[in-house]
Amino acid sequence: MASPEPRPPSSRDPRGPARSGPAARDPRSPAARSGPARDPRGPARASADAFEQEASPRKFALICSAVALPLLVALTWSMLDRPGRPSPASRVAATPAPSTTPTPTAPAIRPQAPAVAGSITLDPPRKLARLGQLSLGTLHADGRLAPSTLGPALGRRISVVNVWATYCAPCMRELPRLLDLLAARPWGNDLRFVPVLLEAPDRQNAAQQAAITTLRQTPTNRQLLVDLTPAGALQTLLNDAGLLPERATLPLTLVLDCEQRLRWLHRGEITDTAALAALLEQLHAELPRCAAPPQEPVAADACGDDYCDPERAEDCATCQQDCACPENRECVPIAGRRARCNFRTQGLKD
Repeated sequence: MASPEPRPPSSRDPRGPARSGPAARDPRSPAARSGPARDPRGPARASADAFEQEASPRKFALICSAVALPLLVALTWSMLDRPGRPSPASRVAATPAPSTTPTPTAPAIRPQAPAVAGSITLDPPRKLARLGQLSLGTLHADGRLAPSTLGPALGRRISVVNVWATYCAPCMRELPRLLDLLAARPWGNDLRFVPVLLEAPDRQNAAQQAAITTLRQTPTNRQLLVDLTPAGALQTLLNDAGLLPERATLPLTLVLDCEQRLRWLHRGEITDTAALAALLEQLHAELPRCAAPPQEPVAADACGDDYCDPERAEDCATCQQDCACPENRECVPIAGRRARCNFRTQGLKD
């Protein structure tokens, strides 16, 4: 009997791919029947490990989302252009850049010497309202500064009023020149020199102390007046009257006749005293028209010379004619001391 003819190999074996090894040769072997390898830790532990391996990427993604989401919301909120609040770009644009230019400060008001000195002769003479009521201070020999007015220093004589200060170089050059002129003429009590210091008294200012000492030795000078008004009380009055420009000037010299009328005004340093001397001679010749100036009184009859002299114990109580208090003050006698002018409402002493 002939053996069966071998079948040609097929391109596709319905039994699947060829297997190798003992299991392939014997489908009944234990290895082929057991299936995939088992975890020796048990099926529950194997399932937990498999779940953890699958959950780790999801857990990481959830953590990253939880961190990134608030940051994204905050960034979006900050960039929103909410009503009533400028956007970040506009806030940056609206912020002014810091200026490096220093802020200018208001200049201190200090009278200066004029560029060109000049004189004004007033014809007819001019009566200045409130001239005698200008608030000034009287500097006593012991350094005390008492409130006063310009009127008592003028009297009914020829008056030469000179506004000066030690910081003004033309003033310091002019002052000795004026004193020499007044000392060289025999005018006596018919003329008064009234210096007005336009700065605070300072014992440490050597030039000021030297000038004050010289002025106290001048026969024609009775009082040392101090003006603490920043722009100058006399300059302000003359500016209001249209006789001075708005900017105050130093030195400043006024000549008043026996009726306290302004006759001559000079702005700046007086370098030639000839014109001033001629004017003083003319006013001296006009004195008979005015009331005769009182003779120099003795100590017992000092009251009535239009000058409140503290060295002669004159005050508002003993000599009201010369030491009358201003309208807003009242005379208050003080035991053992000179009477003082106190404010009526506040009750403050001078």
